[in-house]
Amino acid sequence: MILAIVTLWYPDYEIQRWHQWLIYCGLVWLAISLNVFGSGLIPLFNQFLFFLAVLTLSATTITLLVCSRNHYPSSSWVFSDTTNSTGWPSDGFAFILSISNAVYAFLGSDCGAHLCEEIQNPGRNVPKVMLWPLVIGLITAWPFAVSCMAAIVDLESVITTATGKLGPSQGPIWNFADDFHSGLPLIEIYYQGTGSRAAASVLMALFAFCFFGCLTGNATTASRTLWAVSRDNALPYSSLWMRVSHRFKMPLNAMCLSGTVVSVS
Repeated sequence: MILAIVTLWYPDYEIQRWHQWLIYCGLVWLAISLNVFGSGLIPLFNQFLFFLAVLTLSATTITLLVCSRNHYPSSSWVFSDTTNSTGWPSDGFAFILSISNAVYAFLGSDCGAHLCEEIQNPGRNVPKVMLWPLVIGLITAWPFAVSCMAAIVDLESVITTATGKLGPSQGPIWNFADDFHSGLPLIEIYYQGTGSRAAASVLMALFAFCFFGCLTGNATTASRTLWAVSRDNALPYSSLWMRVSHRFKMPLNAMCLSGTVVSVS
């Protein structure tokens, strides 16, 4: 998302994989640092992110609908068109691919189970943590999807957008990825809907920050999972990963292990 914003402003910029990897590692360790040095602020940070996510989604939906009001596509195209533009020969498989993206939004529903030892009244609150995202997702995903569809002016540009597209690889191992990767369609939709690079960049930046909040939560969950299985001696050197830092009040070793493995893999 960050590199897609750069590409939107500088169309001649060609993203290299090492650019992407460095930003990826930087964000991972920034999330880890927040978990380590701001562990006591994580609950407040998560509450802030909840309100920011609601605000971002609402503002984006309204902005797209208002800015694109003079060039809405036909309702039949928005609500009933099923053209397969993926390149996959099977319509059924293309449908499975299309709905699999939505699953990503609900991958965090199990976080409550991994953090149940740090949640007050877990018997009551953990099920809420697991179920409420599903309910909220059902309520918010539909209007957001409709607004994105209504904002599209040129579908071909959305499908083939260069925003976030990786440059050509230097070896045959990446050939399939080069053919498959087509940039980030969402920022192209924002740009077509608003007609403004600045507006599209702001909307995408807010969206990216919300995703960073998910990354912070993933780091928390991963460290607690490693800590929990290490207490059962399920990993090599479990005695090291099960330690809880007296200074930071969290499993520091498990957090660093998780970040290291993610960075090198």
